[in-house]
Amino acid sequence: MKCFSQTKSLMVSVMLGWSVLAYAEEGDIGTTRFDITYDVANAFRIQDIGLNKESEGQIRDQEGYGLELTQIFGKYVGVNLGVSSYHYSGTIFDQATVNFTPTEDGETKVTSNATNVEYRMYVRAIVVRYGLSLTIKNEHTTPVWYILEGGFMRTTTSGQLELLTKASRQPFAKINFKETPNANYWRGGILFGFADGIHLTLNSKFQNFMTLELENCDKEQIGENACDTIDKSLKNRKQEYKPLRSFTLGLGVNW
Repeated sequence: MKCFSQTKSLMVSVMLGWSVLAYAEEGDIGTTRFDITYDVANAFRIQDIGLNKESEGQIRDQEGYGLELTQIFGKYVGVNLGVSSYHYSGTIFDQATVNFTPTEDGETKVTSNATNVEYRMYVRAIVVRYGLSLTIKNEHTTPVWYILEGGFMRTTTSGQLELLTKASRQPFAKINFKETPNANYWRGGILFGFADGIHLTLNSKFQNFMTLELENCDKEQIGENACDTIDKSLKNRKQEYKPLRSFTLGLGVNW
């Protein structure tokens, strides 16, 4: 998996580098864009914990604000730098009953009749992004440009996710959100230009979420099988590259 991740990062670098070489000679007039952004639909999905793969429960981001600076070289290629702040705070009950007694096949039994697992989350994250973009004008619709952006981001976090049962008000598991140094992200969208250098952007975003790590799990309270299920799910989540899909709205100026 590590080799695959390195190969993927290399492919991203090669593709972005090729874009620079392909369009750098189109012109030498630079354009600068500055945006205030807001991320929509950033949510943590509790199915990633592994106790209930069918769960639709989510804890939504309460902030999602950010700043972005883009410098265009030539006619198309831009260098992007951005920073965003996220805050996940809330409590949600999973819409499933989790039986913490191991079954004959050693798996954790999950049905969908009641609620007995509480997810209590308080996490803050700062994400710094750096990448390259292509901005292509729509010749048929004058004030519209298409944007394709890709690069890397660094996430620093603080806070924790706690799991509780109705039987005990003490957390049976605590999960940390770890720093993610070089995750990939992709964005694609539309820029609407207005008079006096004002513009509005709408981007669809595809990026890695924060890395999760099990700090501790009370095997005496829920059993070794359930703790192993959570631990394996978090490790698989990291290896399988779980994406966070959201939208970014931006309002800014260009000169």
